[in-house]
Amino acid sequence: YTFPFQPTPAPPDGTVAPGTERYSTLPISAIRDAVNEADIGVNAMIDWSGYGGAFLSEFIAYHGTWYTDTHIGPTDPTRCIAGGHIHVSPSVTIQEGMDATHVTLRTLMDYVDDVLGPVCLADIDENDVLDIFDVLGYLGRFDADDPRADLTLDGTLDVFDVLEFLALFTEGCL
Repeated sequence: YTFPFQPTPAPPDGTVAPGTERYSTLPISAIRDAVNEADIGVNAMIDWSGYGGAFLSEFIAYHGTWYTDTHIGPTDPTRCIAGGHIHVSPSVTIQEGMDATHVTLRTLMDYVDDVLGPVCLADIDENDVLDIFDVLGYLGRFDADDPRADLTLDGTLDVFDVLEFLALFTEGCL
């Protein structure tokens, strides 16, 4: 670090000119609105001043947006749909923070779903055809204790996950 004791170079990214800013690609207005509508005791707001957390907070946020900007292309194998930073006030309780996190993640996932379009969880081999290969692929995941086989999202692989897969398979894809 050099005077004035900020990271140098600023930004720490040699691919852009000094002083370049990168902006959040999170659906921040939708997140703010959803958290406020959830009535969980948090007054969510967007800080447009550019000083949302001063040095460390913004430095960390920069890295997230830098990664997103670098990997946002639809053909990038490590594609990142959205990136940014949410600063949380020290006055937020643990329960409020957990509740706001759940609302935030649901809002973000809805946004990602909108960007990506429909996803068919039963199409294991992702070839847009539901067939025996998808059934065998799912059973292979299940047998290997692959977390992707936990379709009930309860942290346990059991018959209920298999039944959920069969229901998804029977329902078909859009």
